[in-house]
Amino acid sequence: MCGGSTSIKFNPDTDIPALTGKVILVTGGTNGLGKESILQLAKHEPAEIWMGARNAEKVQTAINDIQESVPKSVSIKFLHIDLGSFASISEAATVFKKHSLRLDILMLNAGIMITPAGLTEDGYEIQFGTNHMGHALLTKLLLPILSSTAALPDSDVRVVIKAVSVHPGMVKTNLGNESASKSLLLRTALNVARAVVGVDVATGAITQLWAAMGKDVKAGEYYEPIGVTGRGSEWAADEELGDKLWEWTQNQIEGY
Repeated sequence: MCGGSTSIKFNPDTDIPALTGKVILVTGGTNGLGKESILQLAKHEPAEIWMGARNAEKVQTAINDIQESVPKSVSIKFLHIDLGSFASISEAATVFKKHSLRLDILMLNAGIMITPAGLTEDGYEIQFGTNHMGHALLTKLLLPILSSTAALPDSDVRVVIKAVSVHPGMVKTNLGNESASKSLLLRTALNVARAVVGVDVATGAITQLWAAMGKDVKAGEYYEPIGVTGRGSEWAADEELGDKLWEWTQNQIEGY
């Protein structure tokens, strides 16, 4: 693979250390990469894993599935959050901080794609508002508990942002299925792409698991599977543009 480094071998079963006492929050954990990440992390017995999602029924189904394959001592909890609503995000952060004294891993995994045109509750384009603005506000509201956890002895706090399901390539998840179901052309294109370049969910989740638990992860870096640096779009590498987006985003969420 081209890039600034070579691919790293990472086996979640053997390379994730014991997570005793750790608290983890994963957004979008009801299926796909989020569910797989929670499953793999739960095998190493953290104190708590919070699954951030909107649909309580889907969350309970996912939790039941995961608990069949992990130690019974692992507590997996539902955190109701709608990333398209600042009010919901604020409430979720309040609930989390009320019930947890620490946060070791924040995995910003949730995302939508190929959605019908629309706006979030707060007036942002729905995909940008959900994927970017929602996670930006959640991170801001959880920074105090992340910082206090980072100050504890032997802590290793990480915030993992999933930019895309795989770049380059595709993971065989249901991302985009809702919109594709309404278009034969789009559905056909997605199915062909998944068949030709898609990887299974277990393989697709390894990069974000490595970013959460790997030994040589660098803060602020863009990683491709697995642990490969030095790529991404020209826009993502534009520091001036990044600074503008950061400042604009902070202004938008200033009141929270």
